[in-house]
Amino acid sequence: MRALAIPPDAYDDFAGLLDAMHRLRAHIFKGRLGWSVVTQGGRETDEFDALKPTYILAISSASAVVGCARLL
Repeated sequence: MRALAIPPDAYDDFAGLLDAMHRLRAHIFKGRLGWSVVTQGGRETDEFDALKPTYILAISSASAVVGCARLL
C-alpha cells in the first residue's frame, strides 16, 4: 500500500484515481454507513470539494483506492 497526495494542479493527471475516490466515498457514506448524502452517477461530492483541497489517497498493491482524506 502507498499514500499519494494529489494537489489541485494535478487533478487532471490523476482523474481516474479521483473518480475512484468519489465512488469509494459514495459506497462508504451512502452504502455502508447509510448517511443522507447526495450522489450523482455513483459518486459523492460536497461543498468542500469545490474548495480545491489536496487529496490524500491510500492506494492498494492492486492500484485500487482504499482510503482517502482531504486537506482543506
